[in-house]
Amino acid sequence: MRPPPFNPEIRRALRIDVSAALLFAVFARVTTPFIGLILRRELGATPLQLSVMSAAGGACLLLSLAERLYPRAGRGRALGLVRMAGAALGVGLALAAGQLFERVDYRVIFPGAAVLGMAASLRQRHLPVPAAAGAGEPTVGGLRQAWAAVRDDDVFRRLLVASFLFGAGCWIQTPAHPLLLVDVLHVSAAQVGVFAATAAAATLVGSAWWGGLVDRRSSLDALWMMYLVGAATPAICALAWDPWVLVASSVTDALVGVGLDLVWMVVVIDIAGPARAAQYVAIGATLAGVRGILGPLLGGLLIGALGVRAVYLMAVALMTAAAWLVVREPARRAVVYSRSW
Repeated sequence: MRPPPFNPEIRRALRIDVSAALLFAVFARVTTPFIGLILRRELGATPLQLSVMSAAGGACLLLSLAERLYPRAGRGRALGLVRMAGAALGVGLALAAGQLFERVDYRVIFPGAAVLGMAASLRQRHLPVPAAAGAGEPTVGGLRQAWAAVRDDDVFRRLLVASFLFGAGCWIQTPAHPLLLVDVLHVSAAQVGVFAATAAAATLVGSAWWGGLVDRRSSLDALWMMYLVGAATPAICALAWDPWVLVASSVTDALVGVGLDLVWMVVVIDIAGPARAAQYVAIGATLAGVRGILGPLLGGLLIGALGVRAVYLMAVALMTAAAWLVVREPARRAVVYSRSW
């Protein structure tokens, strides 16, 4: 059955969101895939320095307004379209960026990309965010209210544990990636460009697939599937014997990247409902910040004690455990979590 078309208000929001996504895609595709390579190869960053810099990045988090911009029935499809637009542009950009870094100094490339990233943020200021439903704005509350929410909602508490395990598995890998690329596999900037282009193509497919999945089925079903796909990335990295093997990990990593952005957001909104969505997202974001700071530091310690590949094996264990917890969740097939309002 063909889904109904978006109404004019949603189409307006999508036009702005897509234009911001295109600007951000240029920024991201010519910077993010090459940061670790530059830090290790050009600047000689140590494992400890890589872990500290990764931890600093983990503290930067964005609170989404998707719950108010896009209705639940079409939220996955709308968010998927936005990410597909950025991914489509990113395929060619990543390939070109790989060649660009071989010819132009990164000190010239990064500032130009940063300007486009700022333009994307400014563009999002024009999003037509509706007023919150109800008598007043939902409040996030303080630590006491957050603790009460986690204490009283068993489903949310169990999913926070799963999310923390999965996120820790993601973050402990961050200081290992540059070492794997430069010291172990001796990857070139052109090869990194191919990996990034492959990731962009996978994002294009994954955006449509995840978006449709969370609209058709329980968002918790999509969550455990996404966690299992995520566990494949460190497994591939742990076994990689040639740079081109990382094409496969680029695909799985990209599928998880768009899944984390989209699926977890819908899961939290489904569980919380409109009145508590802001509070639940804030709680999840706070814990994400904690694991984003501690995870890379733990990864750096593991590298020093057991080597680069041991970090990836630990990540596989953590991420698989997260998927197992979601599969065991009693509320996974409850209708309220797939069609809540």
